[in-house]
Amino acid sequence: MSSDKGGISALRLSKLLAISWPTAHRMLRKWRLAMGHRDSLYRLGEWWELDDALVGGQRAGKRGRGAEGKPPIWVACEDRGERAGFLAMEAVSQVTHPHVADFAQRRLRPQHTVFTDALPALGRLQDCHIHCPRVTPPEQASHKKKLTSRRKAA
Repeated sequence: MSSDKGGISALRLSKLLAISWPTAHRMLRKWRLAMGHRDSLYRLGEWWELDDALVGGQRAGKRGRGAEGKPPIWVACEDRGERAGFLAMEAVSQVTHPHVADFAQRRLRPQHTVFTDALPALGRLQDCHIHCPRVTPPEQASHKKKLTSRRKAA
């Protein structure tokens, strides 16, 4: 399952392990269920960044927040110094205070530091976390500069 970029099908697994297709299908279902359950229990670590994004490719019309036909997602990433750690993503219907609170409660540990882009909906994070909202000017958007300045400020 993890060695192939697109996952593995039950047919391919059945041929690799020399088992029947129903057995391979059942095994894949159980593995995927177990991985999903593990992900629901895991909480991101001490330093992390949270942002929203829109998914759906290029389309005509409005760009950015509020674009037609592009569902928003939350993306939270553990900050491990020079590299990223674990990642949590979730599709949401809207970018609002209740959706932020729900995502943070399920995915992030309380009283840890979270860096955001100062979107008003993310203000709810300060209820249970150390919230560091910041707008980074384009000329300072380098990865190394951002991490160094954030850690010093916190």
